[in-house]
Amino acid sequence: IRCDSPCYVTEQLYFTSDDITFDSSIFTDRYMTTFRWDFTFDFAIYGEGEQTFSELISHFKGQKTLESISGLIYKDEENQIRINSPRGLISNIDEIPFPAYDLFEMKRYPQHRMTTSRGCPFNCVFCNSKSLWTNKWRKRSPQSLMSEIKFLIKNSRNTYICLCFLTKL
Repeated sequence: IRCDSPCYVTEQLYFTSDDITFDSSIFTDRYMTTFRWDFTFDFAIYGEGEQTFSELISHFKGQKTLESISGLIYKDEENQIRINSPRGLISNIDEIPFPAYDLFEMKRYPQHRMTTSRGCPFNCVFCNSKSLWTNKWRKRSPQSLMSEIKFLIKNSRNTYICLCFLTKL
């Protein structure tokens, strides 16, 4: 399992396997044609991944079929690439749990990043934000942001927090 981008962990992974390759890089529509020819992974998640990843873990626990997981690309038993239907956007991003900070040595990090919103109503040619988050702008509530900020201040050695505004400035 390789993770290159920030990942929200909602459950612990209770298995290990050398036979599974999973990559958490950001997959968007523009990569779909490439994947059809060069899909080196067993699984890929496209779109917002929090719910899809949690359901993939449920599959490994025997609780869900791969076909029923929206936002998932995978190889079937015949090594054919299957692309499930896309998952809808998370309308209330306050429902996304905070990152699993308890899994990290918080004091080792000089700063912490917080995402304050997702999506962008604009269509700038230099930005790929809409390819993942679409043109619908969604924001976290002030209460959610303050709760996470208070947690970070209390549990880390520094108070430098980088707020990531995806747009709507």
